[in-house]
Amino acid sequence: MQIITNDELKYLLQITDLILLDVREHYEYEQGHIPGALWFPLNRIGELASFWSFDTKLVVICNTENRSAAACRYLKSHGFKNLFYVVPGMKAWDGPLTTAGCPMLTRGTNSIKQVYFDHAATTPVDPQVASAMWWYLTQEFGNPSSAYYYGRRSKEALFKARHQVAQLIGANEQEIIFTSGGTEADNTALWGILKALPPERRVLITSAIEHAAILNNIPALEKAGYRVIVLPVTDTGLVEPEVLEQALSSKVGLVSIMYANNEVGTIQPIAELVKLAHQVGAYFHTDAVQAVGLCSIDVNQLQVDALSLSAHKIYGPKGVGALYLRDGTPYLPFIYGGAQENQRRAGTENVAGIVGLGVACQRICQQLKNVEYLKELRDYLEDSLKLLSGVTIHGHPTQRLPNNCCFSISDYSGQDLVLDLDVYGIACSSGSACQGKQPSHVLQAIHVPEKQIKQAIRISLGWSNTREEIDYFISVLKELTGE
Repeated sequence: MQIITNDELKYLLQITDLILLDVREHYEYEQGHIPGALWFPLNRIGELASFWSFDTKLVVICNTENRSAAACRYLKSHGFKNLFYVVPGMKAWDGPLTTAGCPMLTRGTNSIKQVYFDHAATTPVDPQVASAMWWYLTQEFGNPSSAYYYGRRSKEALFKARHQVAQLIGANEQEIIFTSGGTEADNTALWGILKALPPERRVLITSAIEHAAILNNIPALEKAGYRVIVLPVTDTGLVEPEVLEQALSSKVGLVSIMYANNEVGTIQPIAELVKLAHQVGAYFHTDAVQAVGLCSIDVNQLQVDALSLSAHKIYGPKGVGALYLRDGTPYLPFIYGGAQENQRRAGTENVAGIVGLGVACQRICQQLKNVEYLKELRDYLEDSLKLLSGVTIHGHPTQRLPNNCCFSISDYSGQDLVLDLDVYGIACSSGSACQGKQPSHVLQAIHVPEKQIKQAIRISLGWSNTREEIDYFISVLKELTGE
């Protein structure tokens, strides 16, 4: 397995016979590829042995070296001898391009098993959710603000969905504000509440492991004159009540602590933290995007003043979410325009998406009684991982989401492992889907060594996963690590 440069590839294409495989996404290939390059998706690389002998000279190219290297590692482990991958690859290619011909090589169906282990990033849409949405995409198309029949039908759909969302978290219908997702719900809670508070309450308290939808507001808040206190967490990711208590004062207007972390799954003692905040007159918001559907949540038991949730984390559609806002909580609109959502969130409502959110909440409410299945599955996974050498599991040992397993394997880059697993049809992540290639601020906050941070991956299980899939994952992991 050798690395070649773009210039070396140009030379080789002129003087020698080789097979050039483009493993980018299909739309990228169609926009322009090297003449003669064959498009071959990464998760079908295993079929190449049915096309060429192990002595064939294969050159793999992508936008960056990571996916190319992953393909070559797989091919090398399966017997191919003459392998090359191109650095930096297509992102810096200045040679000839074409949009013609050279379709994907196909021979039969994809024989590689497909396993989805990234439900913290997103979940598949429940068929009943999709069915309910389809009706409002094709038949009931009215604007809910219209007074005539079509509008009234859409308005009724919003009312029903509002009830379904409220029922899931123990709220009243009028306390639910529909948004475009969890990020908007978080932003709306921060700015909507803080702007409505008196000037002597211009301090926000949050934690070091919050989602980017909270933490990336800090520079703008500080520029607007607010002071932000970021609390440290323990090595297992907990916000300790005494740490919050020490930071609280009569100047604090809002505390925002996530219910459960999206990377390591640690569940916070929200009810205890809320009580402390209320003792000094501060309001409390929790980002429950990861927790809803996996934890039984009652806003009245927790006494939170605001709570964010998102449809696509609970088998609903992307692009829709909700903010619970307790009656009486000070609030100014985050988005200005029409009088929708009782003048709290302007803009014509995404009726089909909101219907999908409502049905997803109803469906997930029924599934909560079976959440022990996910915990048993996760424990089975971790018991299997502990039998491998060099594995470290991150997060709280008991106060953790039942589907979450974040771990590091020594001497194996997390990004490389994710790509290598992808070749075998296994989908997981090397951190938050919203974080990209940045080092995990969550793992940094819980004091994971830098080397282990780079080696970390996250498995997040869903209702359709099985023990057989975990066995397959472990067998692939053993093959990749040489155990």
